[in-house]
Amino acid sequence: MAKKFTYRLEPILSIRSHLAQKAKEELIYIVSLRNQKEFEIENKKEYLHKLNKIKFISSKAKNLQTMVFHKLSVSDEIKILDKEKQQLLEIEAVKLTKYYEAKKEEKILEKLKEKQFSNYFLESRKEEVKILDELSITRYRVSK
Repeated sequence: MAKKFTYRLEPILSIRSHLAQKAKEELIYIVSLRNQKEFEIENKKEYLHKLNKIKFISSKAKNLQTMVFHKLSVSDEIKILDKEKQQLLEIEAVKLTKYYEAKKEEKILEKLKEKQFSNYFLESRKEEVKILDELSITRYRVSK
């Protein structure tokens, strides 16, 4: 009976797979945060655009001043959100690199496992052929 294939590095492969999955989840989380920031920025820009479309024919100076300060405030918020988005892009690049490295290490162990399995398969085939040859030789000798 042929022995069962065992991969001695299976625990390490499962750890690497887990690390790759964790890195992927972290990357997905950062990408979702960046998408939220982009959505917020887009909403603020639309709001600022609407504010800029408002025309005052006659109004009190206090109201005009309040509107100007509000527009400046919204512009500042957009700048802050852009900075936060840039920080998220930098973090995303780091997480992406980390994910690629984790996947690369996992892939190396998977390829090694495949190679060892194909070697195991070839060896088991050779054993089967050897056993069948011995059986046929034994039968041939017995029948004479």
